[in-house]
Amino acid sequence: MKRFIYIIAILLPLTTIGQMNDANYQQVVLKTLQLVNDYKSASILTDKRVSRFKNLFESENSRVVNDIPIFNDYKNSISVDEYTKLVRKNFNRLNVTVDVEDILKLSPTSDNSGQISVLIKKTISCQPTPDKFKRSVVYSNGDKDEESIRFSDEFYEVLDIEYNSDYYKISEVRLFKEKGDLVVLTSSVKKGFASKAMLVEDIDFKIKVDGKEILQKGGHFIPINDLQLGWELTIDASESKNKDYLLTKKTYTSADITDNLVPVEFKQPIGFASAIGKFNLNTTTLTINTPDDAATLTNNSSNSFGASFDLDLYALEVLKNKIWILNGIYFRLEYLNHTHDHNINVSKYTYDISSIDPEGMPYIRTVDLTNIDENHQLSFSTLSAGVSAKFGVNNFDLLVSANYGIIQSPSGTYTSSAESINYTGFYNNLFDITIYDNYHDFGTVENVQGSGNLDLNENIDVWTLYFNAQISLNPRLVFFGGVGYTAFQGNIYNKSNDYVNVDFSDDGINNDLRSVNNLPIQTSLKYGSIQLGISYKL
Repeated sequence: MKRFIYIIAILLPLTTIGQMNDANYQQVVLKTLQLVNDYKSASILTDKRVSRFKNLFESENSRVVNDIPIFNDYKNSISVDEYTKLVRKNFNRLNVTVDVEDILKLSPTSDNSGQISVLIKKTISCQPTPDKFKRSVVYSNGDKDEESIRFSDEFYEVLDIEYNSDYYKISEVRLFKEKGDLVVLTSSVKKGFASKAMLVEDIDFKIKVDGKEILQKGGHFIPINDLQLGWELTIDASESKNKDYLLTKKTYTSADITDNLVPVEFKQPIGFASAIGKFNLNTTTLTINTPDDAATLTNNSSNSFGASFDLDLYALEVLKNKIWILNGIYFRLEYLNHTHDHNINVSKYTYDISSIDPEGMPYIRTVDLTNIDENHQLSFSTLSAGVSAKFGVNNFDLLVSANYGIIQSPSGTYTSSAESINYTGFYNNLFDITIYDNYHDFGTVENVQGSGNLDLNENIDVWTLYFNAQISLNPRLVFFGGVGYTAFQGNIYNKSNDYVNVDFSDDGINNDLRSVNNLPIQTSLKYGSIQLGISYKL
């Protein structure tokens, strides 16, 4: 642009400048450009340049536009003295560039005196020194530091200059056109339970002003200038490359400004809460080991529903450095309600009990049962704790969890039937005679029924292992699905009484089947599962 001004100075016809001759005009333009250059150099306003800056003006009371970015007071003018004091109070220096755009007016009063107005484009960038403009920063390598917020803005200003021979002084600096507000976005992250947000390098997001996208930007400090009255900023971080941070507020107005700053705050989730549904695989739901007779399991169905809570040990800074593709390590709490419904079938079972006949003779009663069919309906909850590790490559996340827990509030009912029960009496002191169906009418009872409550063991340890793939539905919601394995360590049933409750009386035999868990059958729950759920980042 200077080159353009020089050309004007050389080519402008004499008729355009009135009573000035070419030589005088060229001299005025060249000295004006030198004054503008001195103004640019002195405008950085270090300690040594304050006097030089003031000497460019007619007096310390000359009016200048308040273009100091941190005050956002562009509509008002202040004295040169006030201007320099404000700069020295708040900055070590200003970074200033000045480009001449045009000579707007030349009003000579004689060959050597008059007024000239120069249009300049002035850019100011600066870092204020007061503590309120400082922020803690975390760099990508994990180092921490404190940085002053950087402000920058550009202005079209007019320098009104009085000249007389070798006297060239600025009488006023004013805005060429009305200037909108400047705000500086400070993108920061609040980590863990800390109340103070930290600036982080690797955040990127889109910015819209009054619905119109102006730029896609990342970094600590983002100046947006010339905002008009009633402005509204909208932040969109949905496409950010860094998925570890959540935007806590999307829309900002002038009401959100503090010290000319708009804090765009992100949050690093401390973990996530999940709702879980487990659909257990029937082929491995129950294992029965009978020492003498075969037992089978039929009509198996079991499900589990509940919730889990995972705390991110990286976000809480319990752990510091992430390892390769390991994106997170979590402390996990899980609470599940379980329901189990299955039938246990035993084709034949025989056992002996000691008894006394109506004559007072001791004998051993042998009980033979055939085709036992018993339905169990179990209900209990488990509370477990463990560790989860999240692995990620590109957009794929795999969560592996291992938990240890205990059973709580177990309950259950049974409904049992046997096709027949046959009784035999054996007398040790009667020549080892075995009596069949001819002594006090022992006989066979058919279609025996029984029902009641199950006696379940509360001292059971529970181990679980999960493998879940995660898909983000939005920045906060994550859908997951996977497989798991659960093992209950110990016999889930307590053995308490004989299996068949038989009452011999003059009226005959009354039979009441107790649960098959009273047989010497070792039972334990071990099952695989398919699980689905949804997580909400906290």
